[in-house]
Amino acid sequence: MNVLFSSPRIANAEEADPNQTHTKKPLVEHLAMGFGVFMPPIGLVVAMVLLWGSGVGWMEVVLLLGFYSFTILGVTIGFHRMFTHRALEAGPVTRFVLAVAGSMSAQGPVLGWCAVHRQHHKYSDRDGDPHSPHL
Repeated sequence: MNVLFSSPRIANAEEADPNQTHTKKPLVEHLAMGFGVFMPPIGLVVAMVLLWGSGVGWMEVVLLLGFYSFTILGVTIGFHRMFTHRALEAGPVTRFVLAVAGSMSAQGPVLGWCAVHRQHHKYSDRDGDPHSPHL
């Protein structure tokens, strides 16, 4: 059994849901995914190199890294841990700041993000999972 695509709760194929089908994705889908994942950061670096000194400088790089870190914390700590899993509690100001930070990631509003993520945990790698790479 392929370790990368197996569910940790299913020890062998006999325990798997017979209605659940895992088909191997064609090469064109893997190439499209790779293109979509790797080309934006490569394009960003190329644009920064080409525009260095005439539109991009150290201030822009610091702002990019600062806002990127802010939004990542908003999604991981705010949307994921605090709002979806309720793994931590915070005051209203901290909740507001983390909700704004997560919303700046352009992944949708906090209530929609939490609903989809809870559905993902409820149906992990089965029908109904919005994030399953198998379906």
